[in-house]
Amino acid sequence: MRASRSAEPDRKRRLAACEAGVAAVEFALVFGALIMLLFGVFHVGRALMARNEMNHALGEVIRAVHLDPDTTPDALTAALQERLAGYDEVALEVAITEVVGTSFMEVSVQFPYVLAVPFLPAREIELRVETLAPLVSPLQG
Repeated sequence: MRASRSAEPDRKRRLAACEAGVAAVEFALVFGALIMLLFGVFHVGRALMARNEMNHALGEVIRAVHLDPDTTPDALTAALQERLAGYDEVALEVAITEVVGTSFMEVSVQFPYVLAVPFLPAREIELRVETLAPLVSPLQG
């Protein structure tokens, strides 16, 4: 019986010195943070892509206004909604306002976007793009 008791501390020492599986434990600890980081980067990238698409659509519509100054604000709004058809038309807000004292109007597009990262609360942000354009005919007074 004494031999088995003396072998027990040796076994504990060997187990404490054993490094098998350390990499697996370290990976398990870091994996959750890595997944959160990857999904966060993915969702922020998608938000930036959506904003760039909005900016591009707005630029195309403003070019059309430069080519045809008789464009109406309704046609302008419809063209923006057509170019941004992949988004929810109900939530997509297009605003056209005259800049007082100038011959320009401000055209802005706004869209709510939900950033959802695992293990964090979802957060809604407003993507907004705006630019100046020459006045379209119905706004001219």
